[in-house]
Amino acid sequence: PTILSEEMCFGTKTASIKFKLNSADTFNIKISLDSQQYYDTSKIFNGLSGGLKQFFVRSNSGCTYKSSVNLFSPEPYTVPIKLDTTLCNGQRLMLNAHHPSSVSFIWKKQQTTLRNTDTITISNAGNYQIFWMDKNGCIDSQGVVVKRELLDVNHDFLVASEAFLNDTVYAVNISYPVADNYKWANSDQRIKSFSKSINTLGNTFPDTGFYRIHLYSKYKSCGFELSKTIHILGKSDTSSSNPKLGYKGPLIQSFSIDPNPNDGHHFTIKIQLRDTHNISIYKLDPVSGDIIGDIDLRNKKYYESTAFTDPYATPGVYYLKVVAGNEHKTIKYIVAK
Repeated sequence: PTILSEEMCFGTKTASIKFKLNSADTFNIKISLDSQQYYDTSKIFNGLSGGLKQFFVRSNSGCTYKSSVNLFSPEPYTVPIKLDTTLCNGQRLMLNAHHPSSVSFIWKKQQTTLRNTDTITISNAGNYQIFWMDKNGCIDSQGVVVKRELLDVNHDFLVASEAFLNDTVYAVNISYPVADNYKWANSDQRIKSFSKSINTLGNTFPDTGFYRIHLYSKYKSCGFELSKTIHILGKSDTSSSNPKLGYKGPLIQSFSIDPNPNDGHHFTIKIQLRDTHNISIYKLDPVSGDIIGDIDLRNKKYYESTAFTDPYATPGVYYLKVVAGNEHKTIKYIVAK
C-alpha cells in the first residue's frame, strides 16, 4: 500500500491509502480493509484513523493474501483543567490550560471571547469554553460549567509558622461554618500526625526544614483547599562554642505555655531561670507587635501562673515575651474555641 496522507490530529480520520499491485492482472484482484467488502485496486481508502490496519487481497481464483499497514496515530491532546466546578461566595477558580505543544488559546463564555492566554480566573457562574491549537495546527476545545452556591465560607486554620524539632505542633481548624467533611494532609509521609480533637491536628516532624500542612474541606458543593508552611528549627543553644571563663549558661532555662493551643481561659505559663532575677512578661499583639498586657516580677527563679488568661479571648494567634536580664524569649500560642 501507498500512504497518501496521515492523520495529523487525533480523531480527525484524515489518513488515506491506495494499493499498487505488482501484477498485470489487476482486474481479477480485489482489496479489502474491513474484511467484508472488496474493492477494485484503484480504490483510494479515505477517512481513516491512525493505527494498525489489516488488509486482504483476493483473486478471482480464490487465492488470498493478508497483511497490515501501520498508520501514524497521534496522541489524544487534552489540556489539564478542572471540569465542572461549584464556587461559594467570594471563591475564585483559576484554570491553567498550559501544554508544551500548544501555540494559542482562546477562552470564551457564551460565545464572548474573554482571554487569549493559557490561564484565566473565574468568579462568576456560567458555561466557559477553552479552544486551543497545537504546533501541527490541530484545533480542539473543552467546556467547563461553573455554578454558584450562595454560601459565605471562611476556610482557615491556625498553625505556628516556626517551631523547634521534637516539639508537637498543633494545627487548629477555625473554619466557619462547620464543613460537611474535611481532611488534613501534609507534604511528608515521615510527619507523625494525630487528631487531638475534631478540629485539631497534632504533628511531630522528623528533621529540621520546611513542611506544609493542608486542609481540604467540602461545604455543600463547594470545595476548599488551604496550605501553610511550617519552619522546623534546631533546638536553640545560646551558649558559645568557646564560652568565656565563668559562663554558666543561659539565664532563661525554659519558658512554656501549656496547653498550646488552648481556649484562652485555661492555660499555664512556666518560667525557669538559672538564677534568681527580675522577670518581665509581655503579651503582644500578633499584627502590630504592640504590648497589650504586661507583668513585672521581682527576685524570681521559677514562676508558674495562669496570668494572661482571658475567658473572652477571641480565636487567633497571640505572643508572650519573657525578659530577664539581657535575655528574652517569645512564644506564639493559639486560642481556639
